[in-house]
Amino acid sequence: MIIINLESGMALSMSPPQAEDIFEQLQNQLRNRQETSPPAAGPAPKSLQLSDGHPMWDKSSGGGRDGKEWDLSNDLERAETLYHSVTPNVRFFLDFLMDRPGQLLDADEICEHSEGRFTKRSSLAGSLNGIAKPYRESQRNYPFYWWEGDPSQYAMKPVVAELFRRARTRG
Repeated sequence: MIIINLESGMALSMSPPQAEDIFEQLQNQLRNRQETSPPAAGPAPKSLQLSDGHPMWDKSSGGGRDGKEWDLSNDLERAETLYHSVTPNVRFFLDFLMDRPGQLLDADEICEHSEGRFTKRSSLAGSLNGIAKPYRESQRNYPFYWWEGDPSQYAMKPVVAELFRRARTRG
């Protein structure tokens, strides 16, 4: 495992093949930094993927961590209730995260794939107010995490994503 320490006490943990891919991308960008046009399209950059036990979850800057963590073996009905009681825009957001378990996704990327639901970061953030009441009623944490930034990033733990995928199919 390769670990790169970043500012604010954050660290990236990745396999050697992932590190080699990032190193190659950095080399290419540094080599091409004086070009006026972007480099030729290549494979899409890989999002950072966090395992359920990754320490970055504990460094989330977002709230909604007052309850218990979601439990795959006991919380299917709670997850189903929350999932089916939120607005369609929140449901789209949850679907987007649960279909990319553990991936750090930035607000711009989510907006780009939202089919017009979220026209800018603020519309995404504002729509998430629609989960406040179902979250409180669930007596669990928010099913997702976020990290403030420019842009903010969002992710759902893989085990929580699996729970909510099951809840989605039961509805």
